[in-house]
Formats: sequence, C-alpha cells, structure tokens
Amino acid sequence: MDIWTRLKYFFLNTDTSKKYASVFFYPKQIIVQTFDFADTGIGLGSNKLSKLSFDVSPEILGQTLRYHFALTEYEIKYKRIGKTRWEDYKKAAGFKTNKETYKDARRVGCSLTDSEIILYPNANKHNTGYFPVPNSEIKLPVIISDTELGIHLLKARDISIA
Repeated sequence: MDIWTRLKYFFLNTDTSKKYASVFFYPKQIIVQTFDFADTGIGLGSNKLSKLSFDVSPEILGQTLRYHFALTEYEIKYKRIGKTRWEDYKKAAGFKTNKETYKDARRVGCSLTDSEIILYPNANKHNTGYFPVPNSEIKLPVIISDTELGIHLLKARDISIA
C-alpha cells in the first residue's frame, strides 16, 4: 500500500472499532491528542489533549495514550469542524501561533484495533503537516503493558523527524 493510499484510508476511515490519537514530542513537553471523525468520514485532531512533562515515565505515557484512544468520537457534525476547531486546539495546547505547533516537534500517529496498536513515526514537514516515515510502523499487541507501550512510543519518537 503506497503512502497516498494509507493517508486516504487514515483520514477517510469510518470504522468505529478503531481508535486514533497523536503524540507530539516537543523539547519541553509531550502532548497527547485525541483524533475524532466527522459524519462525513473526515478525521482530524481534537482539542481533547493531555500535556505531559518531557521526562514523564513510560508507564504514564502509555496510560495517557490508552486514555486518549478511549476518547475518540465518531459522527461529529461537520459544521463543528473547521478553523475554530484548530484555534481551540492551539489554545488548549498553549500555543499562540501556528509555527509554535510544529517548531521542533516530533509526531507519532497511533491507532488501536481489537488486536493491535500501531505507532506511525512521522516526518515534520513544518507548515505543510506530518507525513509517515516509510517502513517505520511499530506493531504491538493490545495486551502490551503501559510501560512497554510508553517505551515503544519513545522509540517511535526517535524515528520521527523534527
């Protein structure tokens, strides 16, 4: 499956058995963000997020990711999505400008199914978004401990490109 097919599938997926979140690693903090889906199938980040210290334990990092998987929503009315949703995210994260949202950031996209957790290290393309690093997916069993999940998130962070 090529990168464009994967991106299309990720952003237009309406399978409600799957849960999504993103983990952003900044020099002084980590932000875990829930990913929601509109009634049109379009997906985007929400303003449901957790801000963690950059030196948080792997166990807390893993627990926080699982918490955000549980917050994934579907069938959000498309009218609620748009520029105001992005502004709400920036405010919740404590950013004043768009540049602050991607400056020195590393992103790991995360998905949860009934059988596995997949971590997608990303390349930061700055004001054009984040794109998966080819051949870097990390597949984990759902029953993995929170500590091990956190350790694998840190490994995915190291693969991601700021």
